[in-house]
Amino acid sequence: MNNQDADGREFELRALRLVQAIHDPSGTQGAEMHSGKERDGVFIGDSNIDVYEFTTSQSKQKSIKDGRKIAELIQDLSRKPENLYKAARGFFVTQKEPTAEQRTAIKEIAQREGLQLFALSVDSLRSRLINSEQYVQKRRLAPFGSTDMQEVRGHEIRRSYPYVPQRFIGEEPAETIGLAELVSKLSAGERILVVGDYGGGKSEALRQAFEKLRSLHFKNQVKNKFPLHININDMQGLNTPVEIIRRHAEEVGFAGDMSLISAWRSGLCDLLLDGFDELIPSRWVGGARDLRNVRKSALNSIRRLIAETPKDSGIIVSGRMQYFSGIRELRQVLGLPDATVFRVDEFSDEDVENLIRETDFEIPSWLPRRPLLVKYLHEENRLSQDFFMSEHAESDAWHRLFSQIAQRESERIPSITADNVMRLIARVATLGRDKDKGLGPISLSDMQSAFLDVCNYEPEQEGLQLLQRLPGLRPEPSPFDPTSGNVGSEGEYRRFIDQSLADAAFGFDLADYVANPYNTSHPLTKSGPWNWVTGPISAAVAVLQLRDQSISPGQVMSTVKHRVDLLQFDAILYELCLVADFMEAQLKLLGRPMVREIFIPSLTTGGGAFIDYMQFNECVFESVDISESQPSTSSVPEFRNCLIQELVGLPSIPESLSNNFLGTEIDTFVSSSYTNAGILDLAIPAEDKVALTILRKVYKQKGSARMSSALTRGLPLQLREIVPQIIEDLMSKGLLRQVTTRSGGLYGPIAARRNEVLAVMENPSDLKLLK
Repeated sequence: MNNQDADGREFELRALRLVQAIHDPSGTQGAEMHSGKERDGVFIGDSNIDVYEFTTSQSKQKSIKDGRKIAELIQDLSRKPENLYKAARGFFVTQKEPTAEQRTAIKEIAQREGLQLFALSVDSLRSRLINSEQYVQKRRLAPFGSTDMQEVRGHEIRRSYPYVPQRFIGEEPAETIGLAELVSKLSAGERILVVGDYGGGKSEALRQAFEKLRSLHFKNQVKNKFPLHININDMQGLNTPVEIIRRHAEEVGFAGDMSLISAWRSGLCDLLLDGFDELIPSRWVGGARDLRNVRKSALNSIRRLIAETPKDSGIIVSGRMQYFSGIRELRQVLGLPDATVFRVDEFSDEDVENLIRETDFEIPSWLPRRPLLVKYLHEENRLSQDFFMSEHAESDAWHRLFSQIAQRESERIPSITADNVMRLIARVATLGRDKDKGLGPISLSDMQSAFLDVCNYEPEQEGLQLLQRLPGLRPEPSPFDPTSGNVGSEGEYRRFIDQSLADAAFGFDLADYVANPYNTSHPLTKSGPWNWVTGPISAAVAVLQLRDQSISPGQVMSTVKHRVDLLQFDAILYELCLVADFMEAQLKLLGRPMVREIFIPSLTTGGGAFIDYMQFNECVFESVDISESQPSTSSVPEFRNCLIQELVGLPSIPESLSNNFLGTEIDTFVSSSYTNAGILDLAIPAEDKVALTILRKVYKQKGSARMSSALTRGLPLQLREIVPQIIEDLMSKGLLRQVTTRSGGLYGPIAARRNEVLAVMENPSDLKLLK
């Protein structure tokens, strides 16, 4: 069989399926032999006889031949007694529009034989079943999962973004493909699962797949199916595939619901299902096995829809992976045991720049590479050089992101407020704080307890759904599965997707504890079971949350004192002291606040508040930087029997500080003129000393900026008075710029002068830069 014959046979099969969808969805009628001749399509109903011939030919002779075959068959069938009173019609169906000669030939045969014969294209025939163009137009105007939630809110159209091509990572062996390849697999009839973390771009991927399939369909409607895209979230409470498609037609405003059902059953469309994690399950009352039955029951209608979709129709289903315990359960519940699984890849720096159309600043490493989160920050006008240079840009970004995340989840589940969604994520972060630096694993039963603490009632259907798809988490193998007796088998555990997210979430719960430190039901009122702390992001997020709630530094002081009175000298106390530092609280205690037996990766003193006056007992530090502290016992913490891997700011421990480091082992001393103490010891004018300390602080880290209050720390009182004048002088010389005037002013470096300033820091005696 040559290619032309193969194309003709494929066309006949597609056209026959279309006709069967119109006349006989059960597929019991179709092609048959009559008088020794093959007839392409014969359908006899209660009141009609419909006869079809299909062809790719545009010749007049073919139309005459097929027209006579149709007329002969209609006449023979109409003579049978059971068909005497049935209306008979014949259709000559062409792949392209019939030529004028073909139409004339069929018309002449119809007039000569006194029959109803029609010449029409397969596109015209398809419009009898479904107007795919009208459906696609209606579908494009309706929301596509979560992609439109940040664009339309309160009936105001928000900022639109260009589509940045996504990458999809397959299972082992690793396979990374683009959207075009994904669509190619789908249109070839493959079954595909697309998973990803919160905000990873799953819904956007399916919308873009819809657009590509739409384009392919209208280029060749005979060969290419049209896309049927369904938001699973809209299908709550439905039981059958017919109900799902009918509801979908109502949601998008397409009047031909029955024709859409027929088109789906006949295999005329590829199926795109977005949000397998968004159907509300029934209440969970048992263990892990029962919960899997709950999820299976919730997705019963979707599983039936997939099962009843014709085998050569492509299917793609997307959702958050953490809703299930693992890939194996996902495949089983959806009834797709052989589906190919792809994970949406995170954005690169170039992707972020293309999304927001900004290239004049360096993308910081902490910025989440998930499209939705980048869009949220851009909506808040937070993606700019000035923002990234701010001293607490990372915590500010996460604070705002969590507000957006909580709001979005509450829109999906109206019975749970945005505030409770945020508090729930925060409480889960606290419960997982003692495991792998707060990442997890966290059992779903612990998450249930967190829900009860936050919402004051047991999680029912909507609460259970929220727990299973809680943003920022992914499924985690259980430490031990008593059913199988295996370590690492699939279980009902979750893990935070990255450290910054977990730390930021904990910051919200830390603020909740500060707001009411006497609430004994809060887990932070007890001594923390963990003995480590991360970076300052948790404390910084807590500060922002406390300020939003108008909670004063005095309340932080009260919480610190209450914890000290309870003799809780743990990591939580240290986090509270960081909060107090950031809020510039002034606390006068009898003696120093003390913590003991905790691990602190990095400690910087010179803030002038809690940290400078703390006592650390039997603690371990990777780095302690006292270069901004004055060389006196009053501004350097006390270290008792500690281990310090690196001490920055001193060549050795002077006699004046010997009591501050009793029993403490220090592996390495790092001291140079590139410290406050070194600069203050130089034989240069006081104004130059202040200028160098300011430049050191501002240019110390790439992309940093400092509050005006930070620029005075570590200076003797007599030098602090001239800081404002030196700041103005440095700005006039083009060495410093004011980023914002908020809270006394935020000052940042001049990128073009960085190398000059760093050179002076290495040789502070060369002051040409300041002249």
